Amino acid sequence: MIPVMDGLKFLEELITSPEERAIPIMVITSKEITHADRLLLNGGIEKLIEKKSLDQNGFLKEVRDMLEFCPS
Repeated sequence: MIPVMDGLKFLEELITSPEERAIPIMVITSKEITHADRLLLNGGIEKLIEKKSLDQNGFLKEVRDMLEFCPS
């Protein structure tokens, strides 16, 4: 959780800027993602990872894969 706003609000603000829209976004959360949250995230992120689904090695693999896929 972010003190001033939640992560979904931050993402909403970030993707409205054309310059910042090119930044690849990976959302990592322990929060239960609702259907409404998924709709909000759809198209705005590269990857959604729920912490409960990965161990440390799986998480690092996801990050490496995303870095290889996304342009610098």
